[in-house]
Amino acid sequence: MSHELRTPLNAVLGMAELILRDCQKAVNTVRKNSKTSRNIEQIISYAGNIESAGNNLLSIINYILDFSKIESGKIEIASAKYRLSSVLNDLNMISLMANAKGLEFKIVADETLPDVYLGDEMRVRQIMQNILTNAVKYTEKGSVIFSIERADGKGFSNVISGDTVDLKITVQDTGIGIKKEDFEKIFKRFERTDAANNSGVEGTGLGLAIVQRLCGMMNGTIELESEYGKGSTFTVIIPQTVMFSEPLGDFSEKAEKNFLDPENDQDSFRAPEARILVVDDTKLNLTVFKGLLKDTEIKIDTASSGEEALILSAKNVYDIIFMDQRMPKMNGTETLQRIRKLPEKINFETPVICLTADAISGAKEKYISEGFNDYLTKPIVGETLEKILIAYLPADKVKFEAAENQEQEFVSDFEEDDIYKPVREAGINPEVGLKYCLNDEKFYMSVLSEYSQSAEEKISKLQKFFDAQDWENYSILIHSVKSTSRMIGAVELAEIAAGLEKNANGKDSSVIFNEHGKMKNLYKKTAEAIRSLCGTENSEIILNDDDEEILEFFPEA
Repeated sequence: MSHELRTPLNAVLGMAELILRDCQKAVNTVRKNSKTSRNIEQIISYAGNIESAGNNLLSIINYILDFSKIESGKIEIASAKYRLSSVLNDLNMISLMANAKGLEFKIVADETLPDVYLGDEMRVRQIMQNILTNAVKYTEKGSVIFSIERADGKGFSNVISGDTVDLKITVQDTGIGIKKEDFEKIFKRFERTDAANNSGVEGTGLGLAIVQRLCGMMNGTIELESEYGKGSTFTVIIPQTVMFSEPLGDFSEKAEKNFLDPENDQDSFRAPEARILVVDDTKLNLTVFKGLLKDTEIKIDTASSGEEALILSAKNVYDIIFMDQRMPKMNGTETLQRIRKLPEKINFETPVICLTADAISGAKEKYISEGFNDYLTKPIVGETLEKILIAYLPADKVKFEAAENQEQEFVSDFEEDDIYKPVREAGINPEVGLKYCLNDEKFYMSVLSEYSQSAEEKISKLQKFFDAQDWENYSILIHSVKSTSRMIGAVELAEIAAGLEKNANGKDSSVIFNEHGKMKNLYKKTAEAIRSLCGTENSEIILNDDDEEILEFFPEA
């Protein structure tokens, strides 16, 4: 059921995202006061509403799954940067339900509230939506009023980044109300009260049960006041960490501004005292990882194998270790287990994040069961990486900063002098690659150069494994070709590599024999096109000569 519901909804949300992304690029290429620009902004608004409604629908689909996870203790509160203005703007969708019933619907927000917080945006939105939706369902006339303010009534003039404040959320309705004897019942799963008068109201009886449990998980509270026949008031208090003291102001205007100028909401923190280790057998992935974090000032050590990771983990204390899963000789899981057993245990409690292209359902649970704290899918997206870092770095090492307002330059397909023409003809989409490189052309060119340098050696090794029918090592290497090709925008090559990887894992040699030659020719063509564009450079990651001796003392997993 989950699959059947999510599949078409994912298509809707995916198309909305493409409309938003392309329109945001286009609005930067035309004059801001032109009619074309105004039309594009209107399209962005429409697509934003589609995306918002789709996300609301997705949250409803997740009700049953969420409650099941809460009951089994598998749900987690994940902290990441979010804007309160965006959350409140999404609540406006509930006004459509209220208006259809002739109800007055109002959102009252203290404009001095900070707008940017560190918390679980999805769960905060879920709490608000569940209570509001419930209020509209059980109110036939009158009003539903939502308000949000600081719980202690103090102002926000002295609030600074890193402070924790208690947000007080109140939902007041003029509905049928709740009898005193039913107060506890409404928070129980699948319970419905006053069945005689509420027989026409649809619902699972899970909304408030989920809210109560989420509030508890976020160290918050929920209280109810109600007079039967006159209405109810739900009051939720949840603590949230302030990232920026920037005031909320008019949340609708703020949300629309963030739609039209998304670049204003990026590059939000530094952590110069933090130190992390990144382990990946593909040099290009290490280059990209460091490039994505160049503005954070984080100290980054890199290792190209499990053995190198063990050496570095025995010498240095890390705040986070990012570990590639598919590596030859020693995979990520084995490396993780051996790090945990190092004699000095200096990284015994260090969070280890799995780096993998495995994005299928259940992957996160699988890797956590193997000992990882979380996982990050490849190709790595800068925003997702930042969220992981903020969630797992020690709070006292993270310094939040307001992003600078910088205009981004986008490459247009319609420019006559297109520097990317050689690679486009080879099947590379630069716009896709630039997205993974923060739209930084210099960064993207260095990634392309790194890709082309490693191509000849990888082709030679792939042919060697192919001739020997060594499908295990073939699978590991073609996995690397798949992820790095996606990263630079070589979509067709990535898809062929993905098919070869799947069949190598399944030991289906007939498909590999049919597709290997095509892959090899396209890989060569891609690398040659890149070399014609940007030439080549060489760089190496080298450890001290005596480090190999340390490996003798490492315990086996």
